[in-house]
Amino acid sequence: MIGNQQAEDLRRCCDALQAEIAEAKVQIEHLDRQNNALRQSLGSMIHAYVRLLDCGRDRILDLGGQCDPLDAMEASDPWLRDARAALAQEQGGSDGDSRVFGTP
Repeated sequence: MIGNQQAEDLRRCCDALQAEIAEAKVQIEHLDRQNNALRQSLGSMIHAYVRLLDCGRDRILDLGGQCDPLDAMEASDPWLRDARAALAQEQGGSDGDSRVFGTP
């Protein structure tokens, strides 16, 4: 059997733990919002980058030049592959070259 002092100490300890848990939940929610914003931004940047490749390709062809198809340029771009792999991994995908955000 525990005494009054031990019971009070136990209550204080539980209250302190509950406060720490509540603070941790707030921090997790904040980090989750940041993570979602960064994921959306990376997806938008990937989409914009691919669109830029497509516009550059169109310009080269309009000027009479030759250019690789868009899918070949995408596949050969190491930065684009890395960005897509990071986004796919974050979203639970396993394919490093998956088209998380499709091209227009």
